[in-house]
Amino acid sequence: MSKVYHLKDLTRHPVFYYPDGNICLVANDTIFRLLKSQLAQHSSFFIDLFGLSATSNDAEEYEGATVLHVPDASEDLVTVFTLLWSGPRKPLDFYALCRVLEVSTKYIMDGIREWCVSELKQKIYVSSERDALEPLAYYAGDSRRPGQVIQLARKCDIPELLPLAFYALATSAWVRTSPSLVFGDVEHADLVRVLVGKEKLYAFWKEFRSKSEALGLDLNTPPCTRFASSAPCGIGKDTSLSLRREAAYAGTFDPLKYLLNKSTWIDQLPMCMPCAWNNRTLCEATSQKIFSQLPDVFDLPAVHVKTTADIKAVPSKAIPWPLSATHTNGVMPGITSAPSGGAISSGTAAHSTTGATLPFGGPFISNWHAPSSVASGAH
Repeated sequence: MSKVYHLKDLTRHPVFYYPDGNICLVANDTIFRLLKSQLAQHSSFFIDLFGLSATSNDAEEYEGATVLHVPDASEDLVTVFTLLWSGPRKPLDFYALCRVLEVSTKYIMDGIREWCVSELKQKIYVSSERDALEPLAYYAGDSRRPGQVIQLARKCDIPELLPLAFYALATSAWVRTSPSLVFGDVEHADLVRVLVGKEKLYAFWKEFRSKSEALGLDLNTPPCTRFASSAPCGIGKDTSLSLRREAAYAGTFDPLKYLLNKSTWIDQLPMCMPCAWNNRTLCEATSQKIFSQLPDVFDLPAVHVKTTADIKAVPSKAIPWPLSATHTNGVMPGITSAPSGGAISSGTAAHSTTGATLPFGGPFISNWHAPSSVASGAH
């Protein structure tokens, strides 16, 4: 015998409660009443679920509609439904994106999932101009974020987010009073990857220092064989060596930060053109090598990531909105034509992006092919 819920026990959502709906989703103490066709249009999970429930004789009911209890937070469902039928009304922050991505992955809502992944990459890779110079800037503001991105990438199968997140975690400052702030969301096996990866990163740094010395660019000798009091390298010797020592110390703990920053401010150092070119070329070659080998450094599967230009070329609303027609007058009309900007098929927006992909090197390698691009100020 079916169990009937009373109205006093639940709160109707003010927007997503349609009197003619035939499925009720109960999250916490909030009830959403929708049409099964609305959900099935965008979710193969609900297609299968409704097929099974049609043969059940023991379904719970609420005012004549089938009841389905879900473990999700009601506010996350509101965000998902809003995205499905109205489109993004305001930017979602990192944590809201993560929650919606988890919900859309669980219920196999491909359109919402693709949009969330696109937005997450936008935030991580190109959220500001500074990110073009400092790829880990997105992680710098929150010590918990690398671990959370790793956890999310594992749960939602987004392996391309893992290498930079592992690097950010490996180079995070140790919080002695509360290490759980940094490592609390990371599994034991991934912590082992971090520790082993730190040793491999240090090996890259030692190799870089060795090559610097071979070029006469080490910290304890004049930066070029043309060293003289009247030459550029001689005039700014003290300033140059001081800055190089300070940055090199930081590079021991975070080599990419040193290498990327050095390749941009190297022209500001008082040194001759041959030394500047040699420095920049070595920094760019080493940073490319580290980026491309990050999956190996942390024992991760090989992945390909789009360049900054490719990611910026994709509109932030990569999925046509709305994903379906809006419920009006108690009827869920079918889609007869695709909205401008893309096509809709089985609830998933079809769109494509173009551009070359690289072995994982972050979205910053595209401008590193020739030192002249840096010298000319290109970003």
